[in-house]
Amino acid sequence: MSSLEGLRLAAEWQGSLLSGEGGPLLLIERVREHTGPRLALFAPEPELLAPALEAWARSEANLNLVAMVPLAQTDLPRALRRETRRIGALMGALDLGQSTLGSAPHLARRLPGLLEPEASGLPELPLSTIQAFELRRYIGGLPGWAADGRHWWEGAAPAGARVIAEPLSLPTATPFVEALRGTLRATSSEPVDFLPMPGDPRALQALRGLTPAIACFWGDAPIWGEAIRRLAELPAPAHFCGRC
Repeated sequence: MSSLEGLRLAAEWQGSLLSGEGGPLLLIERVREHTGPRLALFAPEPELLAPALEAWARSEANLNLVAMVPLAQTDLPRALRRETRRIGALMGALDLGQSTLGSAPHLARRLPGLLEPEASGLPELPLSTIQAFELRRYIGGLPGWAADGRHWWEGAAPAGARVIAEPLSLPTATPFVEALRGTLRATSSEPVDFLPMPGDPRALQALRGLTPAIACFWGDAPIWGEAIRRLAELPAPAHFCGRC
């Protein structure tokens, strides 16, 4: 993506195009009160941010959004390290770019690691009993990717394989995650499972460099409205940002 296209996106989404080490990053901020809590949203394309931005515009909650969209060829971890002070102290970070496993409400529990080339001969690392039970309840069976040790290894990677991303276990019992789970429970009559998912952990691993409170989240504007209300009520870290 050219810098001209990045500037066009910045104008269209009322954001800023930040350049430097690691590559360009589109930053879309929505600020209600300068020192209010800040929630980071990551999306591989800005259209995925639309429901959250719409819900924020309708809400009166004291919550600031810091949405990040990397442009083509951007090294996200390096770009985020470069912009840490501009982004500021975060109460949490959400990845909006993971594909869902279906329409029923759920949150991600684990994301698989990535090896190059794909390795064989790794020991089996089956999911825990509860994780397998939740997957079967949700989709009626245990998919092949869930039981494949090549994606869920622990310890050292096999000889000759390059680790692109380590497997990622996400928190499931924190106030941040409980606010998200409570949102889904309040907007649906179905149970909200924590599910292992065949996604890409790299964005969340980069976001974890900014805050330990990370999760995947999906929803339309009404769901986001409830999430924003609940998240705004949580304690937030002491404020700092590049403008202070």
